[in-house]
Amino acid sequence: MRLNKSLSIGAAIQNLGSKIRFVNEGDRLPLTFKLEGAYKTGSRLLITIDANKPVDNNFKLNVGAEYLVANMFAVRGGCSSDKEQGSNFTVGAGFCLRDCHIDYALVPYGDLGKTHQISFSLR
Repeated sequence: MRLNKSLSIGAAIQNLGSKIRFVNEGDRLPLTFKLEGAYKTGSRLLITIDANKPVDNNFKLNVGAEYLVANMFAVRGGCSSDKEQGSNFTVGAGFCLRDCHIDYALVPYGDLGKTHQISFSLR
């Protein structure tokens, strides 16, 4: 929900419903409550916060920022309170030309170490 030109908030409940089944066995997906917010300062800097509380796990808080250069190149960084991931810091970048978007992120992923995530989208 957009509160004004600069501030947006959102909330979600994830995995609400029946068990996921395979043959005769079933397990519940982890019920998670989420609260998110985003604040845009001018036209270049975006600051986000994401709070997650799984019912059967610890509270996690994620904070990130994106700085837009020349309306086509974005530099991103973030951190997480999730201790299981190893390093809590992520970095990334994005490039946008008209409707074509290419995004890259370097993200810690537990025992696997650092992962490189690349996405391409048309909007």
